[in-house]
Amino acid sequence: MSSVARQLSNILSQSSATTSVIRSPVPVVSAPVANAIVAAGELRERIELSGLFYEAHLVRWHRGERDRSLLDREPQMALWRQHGTDTGRFEQGLQGLVRQQLDLLSIPKLRWEGELWPGLFAEFLIQQVAGDLFDTEPRRNKHHLQRRDSAWCAEIKLQLQYLGAVVLSATMHGRALSIQVKVRDNATLEAVSVFVESLQQRFLGAGFTSVQADVVLMDDD
Repeated sequence: MSSVARQLSNILSQSSATTSVIRSPVPVVSAPVANAIVAAGELRERIELSGLFYEAHLVRWHRGERDRSLLDREPQMALWRQHGTDTGRFEQGLQGLVRQQLDLLSIPKLRWEGELWPGLFAEFLIQQVAGDLFDTEPRRNKHHLQRRDSAWCAEIKLQLQYLGAVVLSATMHGRALSIQVKVRDNATLEAVSVFVESLQQRFLGAGFTSVQADVVLMDDD
């Protein structure tokens, strides 16, 4: 077994069955924002520059498709600047990140935790799921089965000042979207339900051909 294979084996043996978490030490934005697109863009950048996708970004930079300055902002480059030619310390610093990369390859599930802005903690999860709930057409052949075999689900958990705990999940399969908002009590359910139709229209206007949206109460557990 090569030295690289041994290192990967050691890292895998230390991995747990739970999903690795990307944690941001500082808020995504410095103050509350009215435009959710701003916060979403900043969150995307945090995940993109987390180091999980460094090798893919390196390939794109080599092809001239990505700016070098973006590579310099990823943890791999920070470790290299910190440890330089000290290969042992560099590899030791990378172990946790490599473990996260291997976890993501084996289980396509990405989790982020942190403050969207000061005082607003959020948990964000994106994962690949079965796409059967969108499959309303008969599967006539193998090619059709492969095209409709999976979907992507994103979930964000928030603790809001006036609405309390809210869980928003969105499952996307092609241009079909299913949204579910979970809230704690009936008063919040009624308040949020007022905006369901406008939410559907916004996503239809963004290019989705089918949008389902529901507001439900959380389970007691």
